[in-house]
Amino acid sequence: MCHCEGIPEDQLIIRIWGDHGPMESLFDRQSELQLMHILTKEGIGGKVYCSFRNGFAYEYLPGETAQRRDLYNQDVREGIAK
Repeated sequence: MCHCEGIPEDQLIIRIWGDHGPMESLFDRQSELQLMHILTKEGIGGKVYCSFRNGFAYEYLPGETAQRRDLYNQDVREGIAK
C-alpha cells in the first residue's frame, strides 16, 4: 500500500511501468529504483515515497530543462560536474 497523505498532488509523480513487452528487457527496474534512492540521499533527486510491484511514487522537484546556451555558463557546468 502506498500512502502519500499531506503531499500536494502537484508535487507527486507516480511512475507506472508497463507490461513486460520487448522494450522491457532494456530496463532494469530495480536498478532504476535504487538509483532514485541514491539521488535522493545525495540531495539531487526527489524523495521516493513508496514503491509497488509495477512502479513507484516520488517527489516532484521544480526546475528547468537545460538548454545548449546554459552549457556556456561556468556555474551551470560546475553544478553538473558536482
